Amino acid sequence: MLVAVLDDSGSRDDKGMLHGGLVLSEQDFLTLEELWQTGVLDKHNLREFHAREIRGIIRSRETLNALEADIVQVLLRVRPRFFARGLEYHALAKAAEENEWFFDPNVTPDCFCIEQCLHTISRLVNEKAPDDSFILFYDELRPHLVGPVATLLETYRRDVNGFRGGRFLGALPASRKQMLSLQGADFLANAYFRELRRALTPEPWGTSPLLLRLLGEPVHRDFAGYYDSDAFEIVGRAFQRGGQWLYSIRPNSAP
Repeated sequence: MLVAVLDDSGSRDDKGMLHGGLVLSEQDFLTLEELWQTGVLDKHNLREFHAREIRGIIRSRETLNALEADIVQVLLRVRPRFFARGLEYHALAKAAEENEWFFDPNVTPDCFCIEQCLHTISRLVNEKAPDDSFILFYDELRPHLVGPVATLLETYRRDVNGFRGGRFLGALPASRKQMLSLQGADFLANAYFRELRRALTPEPWGTSPLLLRLLGEPVHRDFAGYYDSDAFEIVGRAFQRGGQWLYSIRPNSAP
């Protein structure tokens, strides 16, 4: 069995969001828990790492660079595979309203990205260990998302499971303080979000050589993607031609 760890990241201007994380073996998952504590938190005297808050805690650019370098080293030591799926909010709303290739026009951004991540994780599991299964851990959700995401996860496990690769056994929420690997997923989600959205925004986000080494080049590959309006149209039409829906969970599915 493999382990997938998932977290989200979003823009400060509230225009977009992304879910991303990593897939690794059970043993590497346990190793990452230990290495994150000793090689990241203890070494930098942190109680917890959160990408969106870290610049308010550490002001020195030199110290931030050193922290980033240590995180990259820790993640590379456990040999995970990475994934990320994000979107622009306005693009999802437009696609769901105007096009027939969405099964549920009321799909939330989080549910859409999580389902896309599940498809991607299944393929990664199939590549890493064909015919194996995986369990998903994800960061605790805001209250209004708990019901829709629980329905999505159970429906996917029951109805969509195995179509794209590894078998999904189920998912469990956890906190970043209890499961340190979620802090690694948070770092990855934030890094992917900045890089994938950079082409769509005027801000000079930039990507450090360390992150490029971690994420791999090019970042836009089969296991990471970001949907603007053009991307929704291209991918949605391709799914429609194949007789599939871009968001495949039926409305009002009961767990």
